[in-house]
Formats: sequence, C-alpha cells, structure tokens
Amino acid sequence: SERNEPSCQVKELVAESNPVHGVIVTFKKELKETKKSSSDNKAFRASLKSERDKMSTHIFELSAENEQGNSLNTALEKDRDEAMRLCHASTAKCQSFEDMVVSLKSERNNLTSKVSQLASENERVRDDLTAIVASK
Repeated sequence: SERNEPSCQVKELVAESNPVHGVIVTFKKELKETKKSSSDNKAFRASLKSERDKMSTHIFELSAENEQGNSLNTALEKDRDEAMRLCHASTAKCQSFEDMVVSLKSERNNLTSKVSQLASENERVRDDLTAIVASK
C-alpha cells in the first residue's frame, strides 16, 4: 500500500519532526473528545428535559389532587357545620322538652293538690248533708 512506499514514510517522518505536528495531533484528539463531550451533554440535556417534563406532569397531577382535596375539605366543613347546627338544634329541643317536663310535673303537683282540696271539700259537704238528713 501507500504507507510502504518510501516517499510516504519520508512525509510521515517530516510531519512528525515538525513541532506543529504534536499540536495538531493533540488538537485533533481534544476535538474528538469535545465532540464526544458535546454529544454526551446533548444526551444529558435531553435526559434533563425528559425529567423536567415528567416532574411538570407530576406537579400538574399533584395540583389536581390538591384541588380535589380542597373541594373535599370544603364539603366536609359544610357537613360539619350542618352537623353542629343540628346538634345545637337538638340540644335546644332537649332543653325545651326538659323545661316542658318540669312544667308538667309542677302542673301535676298543683292538680294533685286541687284534687286533694276538692276531696276534702267533698267529704265536708257529704258530712254536712249527712247531718242535715239525720236532723230531719
């Protein structure tokens, strides 16, 4: 091949002895590494973009879940408020019934007392009538 020819070997020897040759070889190596590094950076950036997109999606999903949670909390607060209102209304009714029971007991006691008075008066009237009938 061409490398075996003397003129090619001479060219290579001349090129290798040239001080610029080392710089060019080093530059070519660094260029190759830079291209690889650039390619790696592009892949890394693509990976980061993919991760960012996943995180954005996840954040969107979490926001939707948060909204649902907020709606549920609002509904639960309304239910709690309604339960408290009903509880207070129930307590007020219980108090009203207790007051009514106390009032009815008092009225029963009054009526029992009146019945007792009427029974005494009835007994007295009977005794009076019995005395009148006996005296005739």
